[in-house]
Amino acid sequence: MLALGLMVTAVYTDLSTQRVPNELIVLGIITGGYLQFSQYGPWGGLVLLEDIFIPFLLMYVIYRVGGIGAGDVKLMMALSAIIGFRAILSIMIYSTIVAGLYALIDLIRSKQLIYRVGLFARHLGICVTGRRIYLYNPIDKEVTEIHFTVCMLCAYVFWIVKEGVM
Repeated sequence: MLALGLMVTAVYTDLSTQRVPNELIVLGIITGGYLQFSQYGPWGGLVLLEDIFIPFLLMYVIYRVGGIGAGDVKLMMALSAIIGFRAILSIMIYSTIVAGLYALIDLIRSKQLIYRVGLFARHLGICVTGRRIYLYNPIDKEVTEIHFTVCMLCAYVFWIVKEGVM
């Protein structure tokens, strides 16, 4: 229930202010720390570090290429602190699928699919010929931006239902 409250609050603030507040992230990590120390005693600190570090590593790569925002990375770390990194791996996959489906539907609806695929293919070509990964930064980013927190919430709810948690 704590994690669901964290996620709903994060989505609300992201949609209303375009950011996930650091205070919310800290609260999530402190909550996760309390849970880990309660369950594992002194070893809870190591478990907490593992729960935070693994999602950071996986999400940081996506952040560096411009796929998600820093708040999304930190929110995934806070959620992982509460529910554990093994569960968060599934949620990462589900949220990526939700984001992809949302983007696909939005591109089809706005009749931008072929145009955007062409832009992205050109970007990939530049990366391949330059032999390095460049930040993908479309000119009209605010039009193509997805609130990944919403995708994370959907993925978390799906995970809760699928795993029978709560």
